[in-house]
Amino acid sequence: MKRPSFPEANSGANRRASEIDVLEPRVLFSGAPVDEAPDAHTADVHPVGETSQDADSPTEQGLVDDPTGSGHDNDPVAGGDGVTLVPTDDDRSAQLNVETLRAIASAARQQWIDSGISAEQLAALDSITYEISDLDGLQLGSTSGYTITIDLNAAGSGAWFIDQTPDANEEFAASGDSLFTAVAGSAAQSRFDLLSVVLHEQGHVIGLLDSDADSSLDAMHGDLLPGMRRLPLPGEALGAIPGSLDGPVFLTASGNPILTITGDATAETLVLKIDSGNFVYSLNGGADQIIGATAGVTSIQIDMGGGDDSVTLDASLSAFGGELSVIGNTGADSIILDASLNLGANNLTLNAEALTLNTGVTNSGTQSFTGNITLGNSIALNAGTVSIANAVGLGANDLTINVATGSSAINGSISGSGNLYKSGAGTLTLGGSTANTFTGVTEVSGGRLNLNNSGGNAISGDLSITNGAKVTFGRSHQIIDTGSVTMSGNGSVFNGIGIHSGQFDV
Repeated sequence: MKRPSFPEANSGANRRASEIDVLEPRVLFSGAPVDEAPDAHTADVHPVGETSQDADSPTEQGLVDDPTGSGHDNDPVAGGDGVTLVPTDDDRSAQLNVETLRAIASAARQQWIDSGISAEQLAALDSITYEISDLDGLQLGSTSGYTITIDLNAAGSGAWFIDQTPDANEEFAASGDSLFTAVAGSAAQSRFDLLSVVLHEQGHVIGLLDSDADSSLDAMHGDLLPGMRRLPLPGEALGAIPGSLDGPVFLTASGNPILTITGDATAETLVLKIDSGNFVYSLNGGADQIIGATAGVTSIQIDMGGGDDSVTLDASLSAFGGELSVIGNTGADSIILDASLNLGANNLTLNAEALTLNTGVTNSGTQSFTGNITLGNSIALNAGTVSIANAVGLGANDLTINVATGSSAINGSISGSGNLYKSGAGTLTLGGSTANTFTGVTEVSGGRLNLNNSGGNAISGDLSITNGAKVTFGRSHQIIDTGSVTMSGNGSVFNGIGIHSGQFDV
């Protein structure tokens, strides 16, 4: 199979063109005239690869005899004087250009040939003019007559996967005869496959409609998920009449838009501001990332991907009031919270090897923290439920946990010289299997504090109980021997197993 060639990366002209693309983002429009396709009722139809005895012309004969169509000057993207470059403010267009689209279009054409198409259908493919433009909404590609338009930024996500070896599928795992799913960690993960989009639009030129909405196996399915590749089924184009479709037809992005950032782990900083809608943000090998959003966003999901990554949620996110999830994978991932969040009834999930909390969070839902926490300031976590799975380093800072009604837990060791304040009507359990070593005061001013550390002391300083709060002991030896217990008001201490001796002032 002939492999389409991409421009050499070290070519001076191409390097200069690439630099211009990056510095001056552009949209490519084709101004070349579109050739008329062969008449559907008069042209002889022969499967490519079979010899026709009735070919009307040397051109048609060449198509029939040569399954690659090499007898044609096949330049699928209009160029030269037919190309007009129009400036655009979208700096993500640099990843898609005339050279890469030309190579992908050629590879897609060969895929249709391999699936079995007629000479008439191949002639239609060779009559296509391609454009790159900013399409509406979630449109990835659009076809009108013999013109195919590709969206410059992958339905607003900026996440095109432009395969440098489009005749192979090494970035994908087969999910069916013609359906492939991106391998985790590959360049295709969380990106829209340009080859699939071009194949789909070429199918419309051939005369194929979108396939049944319940089917996701073939190239003509009407929408496309990130990380998915669809190729033509064998014989899929059988009987299709080129040029038979009326009006524009298009392929749409399916699911939430996904943006994948690949960057230098030491040299780049990305500032991403999301103005509206729901986003899934996928980070692969990136640098420190600063994420901001306005109050119009309802959900942000950040997948940190592979590698050692860092995500900073900065102060501009303070207006955000939706669901927020930041999930790390393998590697020394870190999350830095610099935004004072008030998420309403929505949930917060932060999961990475290292979490730095410089600000507090308020919500009536759940706050879930997985990873070793370091406090950069004294903060308050106000929630329906708080779950802390790993160690907490207070430093000299104070941690306030206000549990409204539910049951919350800290299951990692707490260290530092700061204080721990428990408030709210809910229950907080100091659990885990490693003794706490923080030396500050533990003050319980509301609800219940349950001491249940299996590795030693849950409280390694003094305990103060106020305002009718309760402290229960799930195990013995939960307060350090040198600690004092002070109770004021109507508070109470329950010894489920036994209260440790020490100073007790009422």
